[in-house]
Amino acid sequence: MDFQQALDEFLLYLQVEQNYSTNTVDSYESDLTKFIAFLQQHNRSTALQDITPSLVRRFIQQETLPSNHPTAYIELTIVLPLLSQRKLHLF
Repeated sequence: MDFQQALDEFLLYLQVEQNYSTNTVDSYESDLTKFIAFLQQHNRSTALQDITPSLVRRFIQQETLPSNHPTAYIELTIVLPLLSQRKLHLF
């Protein structure tokens, strides 16, 4: 299954079955869409079976570089994408 297709199904699941707020669903979508862009930027497959823990770690590293975010937001930028990734893969 392609990551985008899984993402669409996951977001629908969060909205309908989990009754998450619009802001929460938007946050998940934003984090996971950034991951898709990261995969494409690095010429990586977006098939779910091709996503490895190493790729997720590289994405988190890139997102948490001080040049990408003010210092106050670094802790959140580490945690939120990880939670989004974990929740999608558990889905």
